[in-house]
Amino acid sequence: MKKLKEYADIYISKGIWVYPYNNFRESFNWTHWKELSDTDYLEEYNSYNWNSANGINIVTGKNDICMLSFPRDTDERYTTKSIETLLKLLGLPKDYEWVFLGNTYVALVIKIDGDIGNAHRKRYKEIHIYYKDNSILPPGSLEHSSYESYFKWGLPKMPPTKIASTTFLKCLDELNNINLVDTGEGERKALEIKKGLKVGCGCLTIVAMVAILAAMGVFDGEQLGFMETTLVIISMIALFALGAYITKDT
Repeated sequence: MKKLKEYADIYISKGIWVYPYNNFRESFNWTHWKELSDTDYLEEYNSYNWNSANGINIVTGKNDICMLSFPRDTDERYTTKSIETLLKLLGLPKDYEWVFLGNTYVALVIKIDGDIGNAHRKRYKEIHIYYKDNSILPPGSLEHSSYESYFKWGLPKMPPTKIASTTFLKCLDELNNINLVDTGEGERKALEIKKGLKVGCGCLTIVAMVAILAAMGVFDGEQLGFMETTLVIISMIALFALGAYITKDT
């Protein structure tokens, strides 16, 4: 597959080791990759048969490559907000090149400068860490399938950014104290509550106005004086304004 090989070459040019994906996950032998030299790897890479492959595996851990992923929100606004929150915690710009999106997940690739111990083997609230292990299939893999992904900002021009291990570990601790993925859900619930309160207050106001008008004898068919007529007009204007306010964001 020409396009698949082209993507693989791009990753290689950015210092990311890759190997073919062939419809199933091979067991990841970190010892093999750890001991393999750059020269031996390039020889192995050139021997791969990309024509029979339909995806790309990234060798995380080698050259300090690490991948992070989290569930993608159905609302793109909240997905963008989650991405920006994670990038900010890592000290990366909002338009960081190595962010890619699949149908149900968001992932980003970074380099880790320093030792993170066994942090990648721990379970975190919403983040999955791929390090010294297989990764989510990156863009270029499984084209035209439901698993196809794409880079948010187009093909990266620079290698992944190096993040200090202390910054990375601090980021993980902070992520356990916030709702990275649930941010959108929380805002949606708050908006629903706000709408409910607006409608409820509106209904109570209408009932109160009707009661006041009834007390003034508006519904008795009697001739109204100037003050009563003025109050009725003001009340009607207020009712129209209230209706517009209630329906504005509902």
